[in-house]
Amino acid sequence: MADKEKEFLARCSLIFKQFNHDVNQRLKNSTWDFETTYEGKKYGVVCLPKTNTTDFLQNGGETLDQYLDEADKGEIRLVIVCRQGTPEDFEFSKTMGFCLVGIDKLNSLYSDIMSALN
Repeated sequence: MADKEKEFLARCSLIFKQFNHDVNQRLKNSTWDFETTYEGKKYGVVCLPKTNTTDFLQNGGETLDQYLDEADKGEIRLVIVCRQGTPEDFEFSKTMGFCLVGIDKLNSLYSDIMSALN
């Protein structure tokens, strides 16, 4: 994994921790980059640091299907964090039953939390 990818993944997990999620880093043979638990609900988080989100969602084929299948089996909510997505990407995620969130939105929320704590 390249340094920028590791940095993106670390940033994502840090932000989830700031929202009081219990973050479990990737285990061997895990589908997710990390799992979180919040108020008894489980989330499988996949980070797309450099993937074109639209291409992945529209042409991800087996990979996206695998993520959705694994989420269904484990009663886990799939969350995909991307650099940025189009309004169509976000709408597509809603129709497919998973959460797509841009890192810019997470960064903004993180900044708001940190400002409120100061």
